[in-house]
Formats: sequence, C-alpha cells, structure tokens
Amino acid sequence: MPTEMDLDGKVTHRGGGDGTWEIDGSRAEQELDVTIGKETTPFGLYRDEGRLLVGLTVGDPDDMNRCVLTKHS
Repeated sequence: MPTEMDLDGKVTHRGGGDGTWEIDGSRAEQELDVTIGKETTPFGLYRDEGRLLVGLTVGDPDDMNRCVLTKHS
C-alpha cells in the first residue's frame, strides 16, 4: 500500500504486512490507526452514499491522491 509520494506523483514509501488497528476518537475527526511493526499510519473514515470508506491521503492533499480500502465479496 502506498503511504508517501513525491511532488511528481512517484511512490516513495510503501507499507505492508501483519499488524493491528484501532479507531482513535480522541481527535475532532475519527481515524483508523493501522500499526505495522513500529510504524503507525492514520487512515481517515469517510461517508459516501451511506457507506463507510477507509482512506489514506498519499502525498500532497491538494492532489487528491487517496488509497481507499474496499471489501470484495
């Protein structure tokens, strides 16, 4: 999963592996904190047409590059 991009849109860091997660409600907006090894990545929780989306903004937020997790059945 990409976690960082440079200004040209090239992925500079990826994360992956087994880990843990928890929903952090201590901030104004809830986040899903995913911890793999010693690295924690905060994912945003969004609503879209009644669905809950879990997403990560990658790189410059103005570029709107997001990694969105989806469920496949």
